[in-house]
Amino acid sequence: MENKRFFSTGIIFTMVFCILFLTQCELFLGNDENANVGIDLSRFYGDAGSRAVTGVPSGITITGVKISVFGPGMTPIQKWVSAGARFVNMSVPAGQDRHFTLEVFFSKNPNSTFLYDDLRSYKGRTIAPDLRPGMYVGLKFQMVAGATALLVPDYYGHMMYSAEIVEDFVEPNTGTLGVASTIYPNDLEIATDGRIFVSNTNVEAINYHNSLNPPASPPPPAPIPMTSAPPTALAMDRDCYININNDPGNIIETNILYISSGNQLYYSILDDSTSLPGQPPPAPQFPVQMTAPGMGAISGMSLDPWTHMLYLVGQRTVGLREYVIVKYDPFIPNGQTYGAIVGQPVQIPEFRTLQDVLAKDDGVYVLNQIDDPADNTTPIILKFDKNLNLIQSFGTISSLNQGGQWQIVPSTVPGKFYHPKRFFAQENEGLYIIDDSDYLYHGPNFTFDYDKLVFINTQLDPASWKTFPNGQTDGADPGEPFIFFDGPPR
Repeated sequence: MENKRFFSTGIIFTMVFCILFLTQCELFLGNDENANVGIDLSRFYGDAGSRAVTGVPSGITITGVKISVFGPGMTPIQKWVSAGARFVNMSVPAGQDRHFTLEVFFSKNPNSTFLYDDLRSYKGRTIAPDLRPGMYVGLKFQMVAGATALLVPDYYGHMMYSAEIVEDFVEPNTGTLGVASTIYPNDLEIATDGRIFVSNTNVEAINYHNSLNPPASPPPPAPIPMTSAPPTALAMDRDCYININNDPGNIIETNILYISSGNQLYYSILDDSTSLPGQPPPAPQFPVQMTAPGMGAISGMSLDPWTHMLYLVGQRTVGLREYVIVKYDPFIPNGQTYGAIVGQPVQIPEFRTLQDVLAKDDGVYVLNQIDDPADNTTPIILKFDKNLNLIQSFGTISSLNQGGQWQIVPSTVPGKFYHPKRFFAQENEGLYIIDDSDYLYHGPNFTFDYDKLVFINTQLDPASWKTFPNGQTDGADPGEPFIFFDGPPR
């Protein structure tokens, strides 16, 4: 990334006036301590002259609009807007750093050439740095890929699973994204337009497709090759500008795929040209190595779309079971490469085996695998603020002392986990988790491999807990088709 700079695309502009009594306008009133914001949604409904929202694809029909706001000293706000409303005025608490997310849900039009069948929404983000009482501002948004179908990688199953809700995996859609038994998917990401990128450790490469089930013709494009070790985790920046060679006239908008491999980091700039029906997706650039974060191994990473910072979890030192979480700035020039750790690696007594990390609006979530079944009070989900201060924890390993020996036991009770391995559907609301038991060994024989998918909201409220399957009992069929990351007994 030599001589390149990255900038957020969120733009605020002040409006001198606003006509409040337009038809198809929604108004959310506040009080004298609030500021007022306006969002012009008419671009969603065919008004090409409106420039408040950009990046809206053709071939879709908007079915719902959601606006979310959060910031220091305020209670987060979430408003649903009626489909068809062309303008929204809303009142928000005055203050600094008000973060706005505009999310639009859609359906694919009949006979549409829209290619990205697994995409469910587009999102735009922008920050109002200083809203004063009584101020009126209009907001601009660049829309990029948002929520998806629930796409779940099954490493030893050599395939991907898909469903619309976590309880609906009874007969999930499946796709191999390659020939069966040739793909070992362990993570996936979604590009700005909706392309799927899947890390494939079998061939040390990244597969990419327009949808989970690519057409038989044309053949899948050649994967992105890696040169050092199998890819272990992916993260995508869908919304950034690159200033090439410090030339103000050579700024392009793009998205960047970050790849971890062993203890190294790489980036690949994606071609933003749109695929054509019947054609393979455009090829990304060959991965470029970044400054190593100084970790022994990286097991998971996530990008904060507001700050463009990466959060990494993994081993502090090669071969030692000491785990850390680090904040990493991928934009800092560092000799001939880019990237540097921000602050110091964080290690707390609760850490066991850190598997994955996910940056959301209200914090950074870490999956803390507990390997010892007797360690049944250490929390599984750890929630940090963006400066990596621990603020909340949830869940424990599902285990019992049976005849003097502690063992993992099947359970779908809220807060009871096996070995959680991955977050999935990262841009969807809430937390989605792959929970993998390994094959349980009771007595002289292995029993079933108990795996489940978990949903819980970002407040870690047990009342929001949902699983597939909705029940598992020791000695009974686990009720799911997964193998995931803990393979068959050897």
